[in-house]
Amino acid sequence: MAAILGRPHDRIPVTTGYLYEWVDDWKAAEPSYRSLVDYCRLHADVFQPWAPRALNERLFMTSSDRMAVEWKRWEEKGEKFLEARVKAPGGELRQVSKTIPGVATTWTVEHFLKTDRDVETFLSIPYEPVAYDASGWTAELAKIGDRGVLMPGLADPMCRAAELFEFGEFTVRAATEPETFRRILDFFARGVGDYLRAALESGVQGVFRVVGAEYATPPYLKPVQFREYVLDYDAPLIERIHRAGSLARVHCHGRVRDVLPMMVEMGADLTDPVEPPPSGDVTLDEAYEITGGRLAMCGNIEIREIETMSIPELDARIRDACETGKRRGRFLLAPSAEPITIPLTPDLEARYRAYLDSGLRWGST
Repeated sequence: MAAILGRPHDRIPVTTGYLYEWVDDWKAAEPSYRSLVDYCRLHADVFQPWAPRALNERLFMTSSDRMAVEWKRWEEKGEKFLEARVKAPGGELRQVSKTIPGVATTWTVEHFLKTDRDVETFLSIPYEPVAYDASGWTAELAKIGDRGVLMPGLADPMCRAAELFEFGEFTVRAATEPETFRRILDFFARGVGDYLRAALESGVQGVFRVVGAEYATPPYLKPVQFREYVLDYDAPLIERIHRAGSLARVHCHGRVRDVLPMMVEMGADLTDPVEPPPSGDVTLDEAYEITGGRLAMCGNIEIREIETMSIPELDARIRDACETGKRRGRFLLAPSAEPITIPLTPDLEARYRAYLDSGLRWGST
């Protein structure tokens, strides 16, 4: 917290994605990850994600009984599929996702909104606030103690709207049909706002991780659309977070050079993962120059670098990032992502241990 706020601190915090889960998680349960998870729990600084155990969210952040969802599961050639079929007042919507063996992630292979009719069907769904169960918050807070900070998640209206579409379809509609796209954002703004209010009224605090801004960065959309679709919707959420005594961390991969000033304007306290070129378009030094030190930086090490660099090269890369962070202040070292392959190979485990060791060494003041 001292690093985020620019207060004196003994060293740069070093985080490791979500490898140190303190809750039940597939990495903690997967034998090949056990040793690395234990190592990270012992040495890393913790941003522990948190979400209600029972959200009763259904889909689309509405609990209206005028929307019914039917689920279907099946397997084909070892791949697992999940279908959601939504019956709404205006018609029916369908989404299909899949997982494959050995990779801990999910792909959406058919999205809910594919046609103009689908859009109108979605907009016919009535909104009713969802229930929010924060009963596990106090126990989680006690569990983490002074080892780190709890990080409640908050998917913003942009995140929820963009993920209704195939990505190319999303960018075209957001760019060419602003009035319709704002109707979708407005639908989710009610749900996200009520969700956040319920969280704060339940005593949930920490560093809220606001997700969704990356969908509106160049080259996908123009900076003016980032302002219209992200800043205008997220600034009131962040203001509410601040009034409750918490902080806001804006997650945003990719090219952020032109939107960093708007992150400052919307009130963000820090952003991650601040990717250098070629994945991003700004160096760490440039990011500080653009924001004038008004925004803490978290990240700057690409998972690709951990996976492919030699350990001496990775050590030098981390030293450079830490030296910039110590000179500039308000810096937290973090990778842009974490492994998702199963099993974890001994080579990648060694690289992640080396990342952590280098960060602790070069981050000392």
